[in-house]
Amino acid sequence: MGFENIFRNRLKEGINGSECVLSSKDRPHISKAKIDLHSNARYVDVRSFAYAHYMSELDERYIAATSLTYDLLFSMHDVNSRRSIIYRPFQDADLLDTTIKRKMEAWRKANIEARIIGLQNKQEFDIIQKILDFIIANNMKLVEVDLFGSNTRHVAIDAKLGMSLNILMEDRIYRPGELVNPMTIENFEAALAAGSATIKKAATDKDSP
Repeated sequence: MGFENIFRNRLKEGINGSECVLSSKDRPHISKAKIDLHSNARYVDVRSFAYAHYMSELDERYIAATSLTYDLLFSMHDVNSRRSIIYRPFQDADLLDTTIKRKMEAWRKANIEARIIGLQNKQEFDIIQKILDFIIANNMKLVEVDLFGSNTRHVAIDAKLGMSLNILMEDRIYRPGELVNPMTIENFEAALAAGSATIKKAATDKDSP
């Protein structure tokens, strides 16, 4: 049983005022060094997606989205076949009804678990309604929601199990307040226009005094 109906009832004006979390358990941590071991991870940039089919230990185990702030991670994992799609949209989930829908047409007798992670407090959330409609239309189970708040998120999806993990970017537990997002949405859009590498740098820089 998923959270899709519970979340649909909560998805209304005011939900973006504070962090919204629906999950059966806390996300475990994993070090960046571990997911990078033997080139075992693939990183997804903003406005792109990754497809994975985990069949053996030779395959990439993790799909990672670092420096999530005003964008989203939407993961779809078929438990039966160990196929995954990890999509990282910003403002418009325009690939859902085109590329991603076509990718999913090959999934037979699928048992899909979906996760939605990202966004910041007070941010517009029309995109969430579109994603939720897609989840329900495709008979997915929504197993995790982690939206809004004021922190930067670094998340990996395990392509074998479908579960999500918090990436420890410096291979240690974060200090209190260390993940607070210093960027405005205008900063984010400017960095996105300049390239994802700039976003990663800007998300770790502190505001000038």
